[in-house]
Amino acid sequence: MRVLSVNVSEPIAAPYKGKTVVTGIYKNPVRGPVSARKTNIDGDRQAGLDNHGGVDKAAYVFPSEHHTYYQKGLGQDGFQFGHFGENLTTEGMLESSVHIGDRFLIGTAIFEVSQPRTPCFKLAMRLAAPDVIRLMLDSGKTGFYLRVIQEGVIEPSEVSPEFVNENAPSVEEIHNLLFFDIMNIDGLKRAAASPALGRQLRAVFTKRARKLAK
Repeated sequence: MRVLSVNVSEPIAAPYKGKTVVTGIYKNPVRGPVSARKTNIDGDRQAGLDNHGGVDKAAYVFPSEHHTYYQKGLGQDGFQFGHFGENLTTEGMLESSVHIGDRFLIGTAIFEVSQPRTPCFKLAMRLAAPDVIRLMLDSGKTGFYLRVIQEGVIEPSEVSPEFVNENAPSVEEIHNLLFFDIMNIDGLKRAAASPALGRQLRAVFTKRARKLAK
């Protein structure tokens, strides 16, 4: 497992469908080490704090292995590090094998997996491709969010697993429960009982499980 690139951006105003949208999705690679804080990485800020950023979404990971899938699906090429709005472009860290609550040492910082990404219109704006939302939802190739357990300095480097939460759902399982496997009451209960899962998603799954149990 490896971080190939650390990417950040300040919010900018960008035109989209006749409107001006303020977004921090246009990430660029950082040269040299940078500090990871509890709610973000130095030099990076999120624009829509209702859906982005905060303790549960301090950093966003996107696996570089997904580039080929999106190149074929969108008919695009030349994706650069940070192209999907990710803070960390990685290798060897896929949604199917990474669990909620897994912890990783990157540089001197410790991160914990909190939840998958749910794509919004800003990704379609960034790639100039409305179909990217459907492709991401259908495939589960979403990437995932991390919270910062221990602040520290990071840069492209090897990733060391600090804790593997094998009893928790994988990122892929959480995505499927959210969008496809929505009647799986046992899966919903298991997800809701995962303390490392992002607070908002735990509330969603708890509510769904209660409704199905009636």
